[in-house]
Amino acid sequence: MSRGKLTEDLLGQKFNRLTVIEYLGNSRWRVLCDCGAEIITVARDLKNGHTKSCGCCGKELFEFRDEQTLQLFKEDCYWNYTHHTD
Repeated sequence: MSRGKLTEDLLGQKFNRLTVIEYLGNSRWRVLCDCGAEIITVARDLKNGHTKSCGCCGKELFEFRDEQTLQLFKEDCYWNYTHHTD
């Protein structure tokens, strides 16, 4: 079965919390999150920052009880979003 034409090699690149580990075809990539989970996403969402993690980043927001810690976490997520490398 053909996996489709690879137009841009993202293998090994890191986007926010996600590291690209395998091309699956049709612009779909298997990625490994910093938390250890694997997900499948499309190249467009990796490159434009729409997909930043497996979902763990959003889940962690709900775990913060004090406002100062929450603000520091948001700033870290924003920094990772704005400073990711393509």
